[in-house]
Amino acid sequence: MPRRAKKAQGKFLEQIRTTLGQWDGADPSSFGLNDAQVQRLKDDYEKAAAAHARAEELRNQLANAMRAKRAAIGDLRRTFGGLSTIIDGMARTMRDPSVYTRAAIKQPKKKGPLPGPTAPTGLKITPKENGQLELTFQIVDKGRGNLMYEVRRRCEWLDGRDWQWEPVDMTPRRKVVDENVPGGLRAIRYQVRAKRTNGTMGEWSDEKIFPFGSIVSATGSEMPKASAEPKAEPSAEGQVERKPDEAASRVKTTRRD
Repeated sequence: MPRRAKKAQGKFLEQIRTTLGQWDGADPSSFGLNDAQVQRLKDDYEKAAAAHARAEELRNQLANAMRAKRAAIGDLRRTFGGLSTIIDGMARTMRDPSVYTRAAIKQPKKKGPLPGPTAPTGLKITPKENGQLELTFQIVDKGRGNLMYEVRRRCEWLDGRDWQWEPVDMTPRRKVVDENVPGGLRAIRYQVRAKRTNGTMGEWSDEKIFPFGSIVSATGSEMPKASAEPKAEPSAEGQVERKPDEAASRVKTTRRD
């Protein structure tokens, strides 16, 4: 596309129309063109403008046709649904499933209980003000909805006392703020599981751990630190002297003739 041409088609047509209006009555030779070249631009503009107008007309017609189609299909679905309900009522009243065969429609399947929800994933812990922790998570439930989320935690104490799971919250939201995080912890762990309104429970999520001021391994224990080795000290002559205990550990043997 020429660099001086507008990118949008409508604006480009408007640009050419304005340009042709400015060229009308002017001497094209004054800006390096001749009458044939200007006429070529006018002809191309007329064809492009006509094609653009036709396309816009068809697009509007298509939009109107799509709206009419959606409305008609909606009416058809509602009518068929109402008639199907009448057929269902007759089949139940007569206790005769062959009604569906005569009506040439499928017998509705009995709905079983919804399966348990999947375990939440993507747990993320974000520290907030005043020592609070915010837990967020995700879940894939295929659009069934109507879920509550049970959040629990367990604390890993610095003094080594036993730590057990304890409830934090039961909420329909996928974001929970733990406002009562105790002090004296090495780490804290969270889990979440989903619960349907019919009482069906899902599995607990994987644990999400948040350490406090120390490196915590996957099992929650503090990572061991490297042991300190005694360093050799240089002598006055710049030679390295061995530690007394190291020198004593080496026994010099002599050979007897």
